[in-house]
Amino acid sequence: MKSEKFNAKYDEKDLLMANFSHELRTPLNAIIGFSELLFSEEKKNENRQMLEMISSSGKYLLDLVNAILDLSCYKFNKIKIESKKVNFNLLVNEVISLLREKILKKGLKISYFVSEKLSSKQFMSDAVKIKQIIINLMDNAIKYTSSGFIYLSIDLIDGSDEKKEMVSIKVSDTGIGIAPDKLPYIFNPFFQADNSLSKNYSGLGLGLSIVRRIADCLGADIRVESVENQGSVFELRLASTKKVSTEKASTEVKGGDSDVLTEINKFMHDDNKYKLLLVEADKTAQWLINKIAEKYRICEVRTADSFGEAKKIIKSEKIDMILIDDGEYEQNFEEFDLLIKNLNSNGKNDIKKIIFTCCDCEETINLMLDTFSFDDFLPKPLDVNKFINLLKKYKINREGTVFLPAAA
Repeated sequence: MKSEKFNAKYDEKDLLMANFSHELRTPLNAIIGFSELLFSEEKKNENRQMLEMISSSGKYLLDLVNAILDLSCYKFNKIKIESKKVNFNLLVNEVISLLREKILKKGLKISYFVSEKLSSKQFMSDAVKIKQIIINLMDNAIKYTSSGFIYLSIDLIDGSDEKKEMVSIKVSDTGIGIAPDKLPYIFNPFFQADNSLSKNYSGLGLGLSIVRRIADCLGADIRVESVENQGSVFELRLASTKKVSTEKASTEVKGGDSDVLTEINKFMHDDNKYKLLLVEADKTAQWLINKIAEKYRICEVRTADSFGEAKKIIKSEKIDMILIDDGEYEQNFEEFDLLIKNLNSNGKNDIKKIIFTCCDCEETINLMLDTFSFDDFLPKPLDVNKFINLLKKYKINREGTVFLPAAA
C-alpha cells in the first residue's frame, strides 16, 4: 500500500511537527490572505496602513513558524541535497531582489561581488540551500546594522589538499558586532548575544543555527569574525560536490518573476471556464479561495468539505484541477490517486492534482508528490501570485485555452 510506505517514513516527531505546522498555518492563511485582498480594494490611506500592518505581522509570525520547522527538518535529517551546476550571478541577483525592500527601509548601502573566475567553472552543489544560507546571513546583517553598509562577496579560493578549489561566500556588515565571549555560542538555537537584544530586534535566534545545520548538510565550513560595535564578517567555505571543470558556465542574469497581474494583460478572457475543486474543511480557506477567484476572474470554484462529497463532484462534473488540503485528507490520497487515474485514462479528462499544504519540508513534499502522483503543490498561507501562477501554468496548456484574471 502506498499510504503504508509513506507513513513508514514518518516518526512521532515528524507527525508532531506536521500537526504543529498545519494548526498554525491554517489561521495565518486567513490573516494574510484576507488582509492582502482587502488592501487591494481599500482606497483610504489610514485603512491601508492598518491592513498593511496586519499583513506584515502575519508574515512575521509565518517567518517564525518557518524558522522552527526548518530547524526541525535539518535536525532530523529530513533534507535532500541536490547536486547541480550553480549559477552564482543569478543566485546573487535573486537574493538582492528578495531583500531589497528591507535594505531600503533601513537606509543601508549594499554592494556585492561575484568573481569572474566562477563564470568559467562548473561548480556543482545545491543552489537552493546555498541561497537559503546567504538569505539568512544577509537578513541577520540587515537586522543588526542600523547604519553603514552590507557587502556580499563570492570568490574562488584555494582549499585544502583534499579540496583543491573552494567557493568563499562572505557577508560583511557595519553592525553592532558580537562580544568575544559570545562568539562560541552564536550558532546555538534560540541564542542571542545579549538578552536585551530580543527587546530591540525581533526573532527567535534561529537564523544562524539553521545556517550551521545547512552548512553541515553541504559539507561546508562556516566561520565568523566580529568586533563589538564595529561589525561582523560571516564566511561560508564550500567545495564542489563533483570535480570542478573548466566548461563555460552560463552567467545570464534574469530578474524575478514579473508581476502576474501585469503580465496577464497579454491574454484574452475566455468564457470556457476552468473549474477548480477545492477539497478543504476550513471555511475561511474556502471563502478566501472563492473571493480571489471572484475578484480576479481566475476560475470557477467548487468546494467539498469531505472526501465523499469530493468524489460525487468529480464523478458528476467536469473538473480541471483538484486542490486538496493535506492536513485533513492525507489518508484519502491513495484513493484519490486511483480515482483520478481512472478518469484520466479515458482520454477525455486531464485532471490536475495539487496539494494545498502547510508542510515546509522539501523532502516530505517531494515524497507526497511522488508517492501519490500529484502534479504540483501550493503552500499555505496562500500567496495570491503563486496561486495565479499555478493556474496559469496548467490552464495555458489546456486545449489552447487561456482563462486568466483581468488586470487589477
